[in-house]
Amino acid sequence: MKDQPSFCRFLFRTAFCFMACDGNIDPRELEEIKALAANTTYFKGVDVTAELQKLVAEVKEEGRKIFKHYLDALEELDCDVVQELMILEVALRVICVDERVDPNEARLLRLLRSKLQVPDEILLARFGPTEILLGDKKVTEPLIEFDEDNLVRIEAGLSEEAFKAIEFKLDE
Repeated sequence: MKDQPSFCRFLFRTAFCFMACDGNIDPRELEEIKALAANTTYFKGVDVTAELQKLVAEVKEEGRKIFKHYLDALEELDCDVVQELMILEVALRVICVDERVDPNEARLLRLLRSKLQVPDEILLARFGPTEILLGDKKVTEPLIEFDEDNLVRIEAGLSEEAFKAIEFKLDE
């Protein structure tokens, strides 16, 4: 694993990617990210507002390639089982908070799962029999359906009010 600040930024990137991949920023997703930042050490040392602005700019510039970059960055982390469980927890919390699973969220989660080494038995013990996580391991879907309409919805969902809703910096 890389240093702790890099891992915390990766966890934040995980939350962002799962929030953005369906092209719709649900206010409950932003609130969940805010709760994770305030109530856990997952994003310790991350300037949430600055990182969010950076990731939005990355989406504007690169579109769906951001998800490929996310998965590529995962391979460079060399995580242990506990860290892999943390990544999955962040992803699942963002996916489930709006009470619906978008096909893009499911695709990205399956792609993420395919890159992790944690055994299914541990996932079952930690998360229960979650079909979205423990379903078919073969990943044959395209990376993420993502078009200009998605970008417009992401920009609308991350309006100035949305930034203000999560604007704070955690102390290290």
